[in-house]
Amino acid sequence: MPDRAQTLYEPTVRRGRNLIWTSISISASGDNTIITPTAGYALRIVFLAFVCNGAVNVILYEGTSAEGQTAMTGVMNFTPYGGLVWDRDKNPIPLDLDSSFVMNLSAAIQVSGLLLSYEIPF
Repeated sequence: MPDRAQTLYEPTVRRGRNLIWTSISISASGDNTIITPTAGYALRIVFLAFVCNGAVNVILYEGTSAEGQTAMTGVMNFTPYGGLVWDRDKNPIPLDLDSSFVMNLSAAIQVSGLLLSYEIPF
């Protein structure tokens, strides 16, 4: 994990959490699994940032189709080079036990970014 992430998210690290640094580089239309937790754990998302290289609709999901999918957002319409930044260090976004984080793209457009999360046992 880069030292900069440790510094930027020091409150999370101070709470005894080991940050998971996940790069986002997807370009397939449909569901794209970004991260899957270790079995018996749940993810907490503390930071998400991405940029879309073309016009595309994005929906964020908790869980894959096989896990039982729940939409975290509605359809978000991005213009070329549009993006999103969620900084949730003080109030992480909770995902259910064994649920993956999934991004659904309406078209085959390159989407690149970064996800910082940590796991909690259940």
